[in-house]
Amino acid sequence: MIPIRHAAAILGAAGLCLALSLTGCGGGGKNAMVSAVGSYGDVALVVSDPQLDPLLERARGLLSPDEKFVLKSEPTYRFRTFAGGKWSGARNYRNVIVAVRWGDGGPVQGAVKRLLPKEALKRALSGRGEVFTVRNPWLHGQVAFVAVAKDADALVTLLNRRAPSMRDTLAADIDRRIVADHRAQGLLADPAARQWRRFGFSVELPAAYRENQCEPGGFPGVEWLRTDGSTRGLTVSWEAAADPQARLADQRALVAMRERLGAALHQETIDPASFEWSQETVAGLPAVKLAGSWVDAKTQVGGPFRCYFLAAPDGGRVYCFDLLVYAPQLEKMDDFRRLRAVLETVSFREPA
Repeated sequence: MIPIRHAAAILGAAGLCLALSLTGCGGGGKNAMVSAVGSYGDVALVVSDPQLDPLLERARGLLSPDEKFVLKSEPTYRFRTFAGGKWSGARNYRNVIVAVRWGDGGPVQGAVKRLLPKEALKRALSGRGEVFTVRNPWLHGQVAFVAVAKDADALVTLLNRRAPSMRDTLAADIDRRIVADHRAQGLLADPAARQWRRFGFSVELPAAYRENQCEPGGFPGVEWLRTDGSTRGLTVSWEAAADPQARLADQRALVAMRERLGAALHQETIDPASFEWSQETVAGLPAVKLAGSWVDAKTQVGGPFRCYFLAAPDGGRVYCFDLLVYAPQLEKMDDFRRLRAVLETVSFREPA
């Protein structure tokens, strides 16, 4: 996959398109200051021929694996297909995938011809096709993956092969755009320097959040919540550790840390049978992720949790960042996605 932002190193024309893409490369300049709308979990799939749609089912599955949330699963993304003359409805989406079998002609091929630099397109069609990443193609705050190939087999194979890297690129780009949205809409008025002095870290939270509790009963933890509609928030605890990196490798110690957080701030217990462990990177730092389910000891209600353990780079502490979503009967993927983007703003450095 060749991101357009890097194509200047390959082709001068591609570099030109990068500059133009900020205002709608391919003729969308006047609309580029208007932001895309809708959910970051929605993806518009544009095909040059409706017959391509069923052939891309595997690629969609690779791009959107199911996420388990205790009693049921949700897809990572929801797709809607646009074809032929109706493709223009896709231009309002935040995330767009365009799949063109070159030679189909029609409005979708015409749009791609206007969107991509001529030399980049020629290079792609001289081989087995290519996937390009284009930012802000028609509206501000969009990302589009444009796949072109000369025949259907090559196009399907291309998208199946590139789907995992497209998924990673899309997830990182969504994090970036959500953080930008939060900054534009306004952040919680809690200066980073004050957060750092109180907790040893700082994080950017939208203004709709509030500090719900801090160090209850002397427990080293803090919780921020948003309660309009579903309840979602970020709960953090910290503990001293002689060797924080070694602590991250001790799953038993991490579970105990999450149990203490749950008991002190949520009055909850967590279910070991539901645990799923993974390694991730958060704000450029190695992190251990623990996903599972919780139950409130008093009310017997429950739900999923996602927590991330990080070691402070300067040593001395391990942190547990717990993402909280309580939304009975509602989908949770988008709420967790937005909280995960908030987590990318965590910093352990003392603000200047």
